[in-house]
Amino acid sequence: MSDGGARPQYKALIGWDFTPEEEAVYYKDWPENVERVHVKGRSMEELAPILPEIDAAMTIPSLEFLQQATRIKLIIIPGHGIDFMKDPEMKRIIRERKIAVCKAQTANIPIAEHVIGNMINLSRRLFKFHESVAYRADPFMELKQQGWSTPGGELYHSTLGIVGFGAIGQAVAQRARGFEMTIGAVDLAPENIDCEKHGISFTATLDKLDEFLPRCNYVVLTLPLTPSTENCMNQARFDAMKDASYLINVSRGQLIDDEALYRALVSGKLAGAAIDVWRANVRQKGTYPFPYPIHHFNVIMTPHHSGGTYEAERRWAPFAVENMARLGRGEPLLHVANVDAGF
Repeated sequence: MSDGGARPQYKALIGWDFTPEEEAVYYKDWPENVERVHVKGRSMEELAPILPEIDAAMTIPSLEFLQQATRIKLIIIPGHGIDFMKDPEMKRIIRERKIAVCKAQTANIPIAEHVIGNMINLSRRLFKFHESVAYRADPFMELKQQGWSTPGGELYHSTLGIVGFGAIGQAVAQRARGFEMTIGAVDLAPENIDCEKHGISFTATLDKLDEFLPRCNYVVLTLPLTPSTENCMNQARFDAMKDASYLINVSRGQLIDDEALYRALVSGKLAGAAIDVWRANVRQKGTYPFPYPIHHFNVIMTPHHSGGTYEAERRWAPFAVENMARLGRGEPLLHVANVDAGF
């Protein structure tokens, strides 16, 4: 740390490449006593001499990074999940060095809007009708032969089950109330949910998911990925769902058993699904992210983009800058993750 001289009090590693417009947002209120270290175009080998001097980082760290950044006190990530810390060695280092991991949690609004939009698109088969009109010049007959004679499916008075009731789940509930939906929520501690405030009609814990799912026309997964939630949507859970219901996953692909999802689509148990997150690296060009051809069904596939909006980016910038400033002032940090719990 600085001895009070002219050099910066501490150094912050910036793990993303910013456009000039983004830099203007991020650096407008940047603390004067923080030196920025950009990783653009630098390999780990090139960064090795610098990493022991880093006090904070805006990045998703690797084990190698943590091993070399021996002075780091703060890691700021742009999203909501910290499942990259499932590695026991990473968790050990973070715990023993008392490194604060802070989640921006600024994408709950666009993710909630993504969920609502997909519920409407799935139930009204809008993408399938678009394909029929745009690519086959067949506005009705093909879909009618598949049993979709009426573009039906209203959110009004249907039942929504939100599995995971953190910031994203709460944002989804707030918007679903505008459609007069009946809303249920699954949470680790459902007794702590303010049901009146959030418009929640029924609750459950994860171990009671089999009893919760049959009540829902729409099921939205917003759970963090932990050992207890991995593959929580297995064959038995799909079997428990209401016939012709819909599944939307905006959390992590590992929450779902891939084969079980495919079987639910083939059998018609699911009337449709919207998947934004995958086990595979969907952002790798040329990669089909699923082991089965689910795009033939009433499925909307997106590349982990539900939270990607300009507005969310602008909310994340001041959050990151504020935590950098708080670190320098020795003040409590915002949105510190529970490393042991995994969220």
